[in-house]
Amino acid sequence: MSDHQYVTAIHRDTDHLHCHVAANRIHPVTYKVADDAYDIYKLHKASREMELKYGWTRTNGCHVINEKNRIVRSCSKEKSMPDDAKKLEYYSDQESLYAYAVRECRPEISDILKADSIYWERIHAVLIRAGLELKKKGAGLAIYHRAHPEQTPLKASRLHPDLTLSHLEPRAGPFEFSPKVDTL
Repeated sequence: MSDHQYVTAIHRDTDHLHCHVAANRIHPVTYKVADDAYDIYKLHKASREMELKYGWTRTNGCHVINEKNRIVRSCSKEKSMPDDAKKLEYYSDQESLYAYAVRECRPEISDILKADSIYWERIHAVLIRAGLELKKKGAGLAIYHRAHPEQTPLKASRLHPDLTLSHLEPRAGPFEFSPKVDTL
C-alpha cells in the first residue's frame, strides 16, 4: 500500500508514545482495493521487528519476542472479542460488556485463578466492584451487568478461559451465588 493515501497521528495520551495510522484501501490511481486479509498479524509482526531494530519498549500482540529475541506467534488461551461485541462497538460507538469486563476485571481474575487456593467470594468481589455479577447459566457461568440485567450476558470463559464450573468447582467447591449488594 505504499502508493495509497494515509494519515498518521502521534499520541501522548497514554503512558507510551504511540501513533495511529489510517490508510485508504482504495488505490488513488487504479481504484483497486488493497487486500487487508490477516493484516492484524502482519502489523503485529512488523511492530515486533521495529521494537527489535530500534530498541523500543516491547509490547504484546499476535506476535511476541521470545527469550531468544525471535519473533514468534503468541499462543494466548484467552479468546478474542465476540462478534456481537465487535459489532456493538463498531456501529454504536459504545464499549461492550466484554471490553468493559476485560479492562476492569481480567487482570485480577487471572491472579485469583493462578493462586493455590481459590474462593468464590474473591471472584465475586472483583466482579461486584465493577458492577458485574457471576451467575449460573445453563450448564455454565455467565457475567451479567448488575445495573442493566436485560443486557446480553457474557459467557464467563470469554473473560478468562478457566472461569468455568468444570475448572473451578474441583478447586473452590460447589458454586456459591454472588452476595446481594444494594445499588443506590
